[in-house]
Amino acid sequence: MVNTNDPTRVLLLLFGGVMLLLYGVRLVTDAMERALGARLRLAMMTLAKRPFAAFVTGVITTVLTQSSSATASVLVGLVNAQLVPLTAAAIMLQGAAVGSTLVVQLLAFHITDYALELLGLGAAVAIFTNRRTAALRHIGRGVFSFGLVLVGLAMIDASSAPIATSPITKAILEALSSSPLVLALTGTLLAIAFISSTATIGLVLVLAAGGAVPLSAALAITLGANIGTTIAPLLTALNSGSITGLRLAYIYVGTRLFGATVALVALNPLTALLSYVPFPIAAQVSFFHLGFNLLLAIFFAPLVNQIAHLATTLVREPPTVEQSGARYLDSAALPAPAVALGLAMREILRMGDLAGEMLQLSIHAFEDGGKDIPKRIAQLDDHLDELTYSLA
Repeated sequence: MVNTNDPTRVLLLLFGGVMLLLYGVRLVTDAMERALGARLRLAMMTLAKRPFAAFVTGVITTVLTQSSSATASVLVGLVNAQLVPLTAAAIMLQGAAVGSTLVVQLLAFHITDYALELLGLGAAVAIFTNRRTAALRHIGRGVFSFGLVLVGLAMIDASSAPIATSPITKAILEALSSSPLVLALTGTLLAIAFISSTATIGLVLVLAAGGAVPLSAALAITLGANIGTTIAPLLTALNSGSITGLRLAYIYVGTRLFGATVALVALNPLTALLSYVPFPIAAQVSFFHLGFNLLLAIFFAPLVNQIAHLATTLVREPPTVEQSGARYLDSAALPAPAVALGLAMREILRMGDLAGEMLQLSIHAFEDGGKDIPKRIAQLDDHLDELTYSLA
């Protein structure tokens, strides 16, 4: 047992719990990606035509991977490759946000008490499976990794009691209680640093349950975490250079920012309303997180076509400039075979357009006898040869 009367040991326990929490979330995402990544992407592409199915797919994908940021980044890649329409991807993002709240509900009801059991179960599945059952092995590793997340939260919980009773903590929270915007910014920065809103809100739940964070501050930090989780997909879209992916990222950021702003304005009435809920403070925060994302999904889902049109209007395609090399191929998409194949297909279709243009020009050459037409055909032929070598 750790001596919680020693401030140094308390801080080390808190730091170790946070690191174990982050590492566990990363391992869960990696394990589920290896076990089900290709199937999840195929489900996204197959169910994209049905709005409700797209929403449920976003929920399930995020529940399995434990990261709405990872789901959003995958969607950005699929939209870049034109494998998923922009409107369907926007609905899936709303589902991903709701999916990220479901595990938070488990954390609010002391699931950390079963951390060691999950560790043992996950380890047993990972050990007693072989290469023939690789998917099951990855799932076992995912369960084990989730157990690490719970152990980290338990460590944070053990360190939260002395932090809550510290006069320094009370002084800081009293100073920040009148500045919900600062608390929301803190939640945003934590979500960016953790690359996971689930990890951030899990930390907030544990600290709130220990009395270190009051309800109003926990709600403000939770709103900030909902904004911070959009930064990773936005960076993915900016790095990809795709206009369609950038539109999706802006939709994700815009809807979260709009909802968080409205909730911050009504923070005091919301805090008073939640105080009447006959559950512990951690459950109140988790219910708020779930309700916030559900209301956003209900509000924005019927408006998805208008939002997509607005994003298309604001983020316009740049003037087309002919380039000699491949336009769509991207080596960064190789870890995601479905995305890479989609990009290759777009490049092949572009080659077909070039061949069709050459055919039209050859017909005009016989009909009109233009002197510049053979030169243009030769340029297109060289361009096609270069693209053929790049695809080989």
